[in-house]
Amino acid sequence: MIEGRLTFALTLGLPLLVGMAALAAPFRWLRATVSVFLLAATVDAFASVAILPGVRRALEASEAPFAVWSPLGLYGVELSVRTNALGGFLAIPCMLASLAGWVRAYGPPWQDPLGSHVPVGRGPTDMALLASLSAGVWALMAGDLVSMVLGIGGFFVATALALRFAGASNAARWRLVVTGAFSLCLMTCMLLLGKVNGSFAASQLASVSFSDASLAGIVVVAYGVGNAVPFHGWAQALARQPLMPSVAAVGSALSLAMVDVAFVTTGGELANAWRGVLTALGIAAVAGAVLVAWGSSHPRS
Repeated sequence: MIEGRLTFALTLGLPLLVGMAALAAPFRWLRATVSVFLLAATVDAFASVAILPGVRRALEASEAPFAVWSPLGLYGVELSVRTNALGGFLAIPCMLASLAGWVRAYGPPWQDPLGSHVPVGRGPTDMALLASLSAGVWALMAGDLVSMVLGIGGFFVATALALRFAGASNAARWRLVVTGAFSLCLMTCMLLLGKVNGSFAASQLASVSFSDASLAGIVVVAYGVGNAVPFHGWAQALARQPLMPSVAAVGSALSLAMVDVAFVTTGGELANAWRGVLTALGIAAVAGAVLVAWGSSHPRS
């Protein structure tokens, strides 16, 4: 069906285009193509917001499977993409920030086509940051829990690599520790949800499957992937990188997408206790960001 092919082109094309930009970033003679790939990905994000709602009505489905993974041949796990516009909507500011940051730092592709003015050592760091952006937007477009876990895990690992390439070895080691803890927590929550529901498709989750344990895990990982205090140190270490605003934006977008899964599944009827927890964490995240910004602008003498 043409609707299915259009869905795959829009949703899978976005992370693939960013991934191609990541592959081109380390090579000076290919860096001129990075801004082209990012521009194409930005157009893709806008197109998905404009087109996918109509495609969803035609398909009459919340997800479109594109592959089946059968570990040990015992059962099949469908990997799918969203047929709604949420993923593209959340990806738009991330892609705009990446395109603006790249062009502002390195200029348009015709200005320095051979990358002769790129600082030494910047290529691997740019590659890792673009890889984290690609993994993040893949998780935003994902329609199943397995893809979300893989995308968020890839986001964590790529940011740790960016720290290593930028020379912040200690921060990179701590980031890997955080990566392992959050990834294990998220995988455990998703396995619990999949076992209770008998499916990893996000739209097929039952509200009763969201126990306090699974909700707690999702909320904790959402808080961490959103770069909130005290998990913000790695972002400060990479603050001078031109792509860092877009990577921080995709982390916040992933946080919103994870909480959205819980809200949509439960029909917005979360327990009052959890509403209070989410409100408190939101206030803590904003207050922490304000305090960090204040401390950065008013350093101790």
